[in-house]
This record gives sequence, C-alpha cells and structure tokens, in this order.
Amino acid sequence: MLDSSGRLTGLICGTQPMNDIWSPRATLQRMLDVEAALARAFAERRGRDRSDLQG
Repeated sequence: MLDSSGRLTGLICGTQPMNDIWSPRATLQRMLDVEAALARAFAERRGRDRSDLQG
C-alpha cells in the first residue's frame, strides 16, 4: 500500500503541488497549527471562565 518512500500519499496525490501539500513536513505543520489554535481557544475560554467567577 505504501510507495517506496513509505508515504501513503504517493498513491493518492499524483501531482507535485499536491505532494507538496501532503508532504510529511507540511502535514506535521498543519497538525501543530491545529494544536496551537486549540491551546489559544482553551486559554481564552479559561480566562473568560475565571472572569465570570470573579464578577
């Protein structure tokens, strides 16, 4: 199922631009972007929850 590089996406995406989008580095960066967004949302909500308790 995997290509010779060990990447599943080589079987799905046939063009270089698509392979660039789904490269391991790009995929990891998007995962980190999601984690950062979740952390910001959590911190924002936690700050609101604390202000609700105080006021």
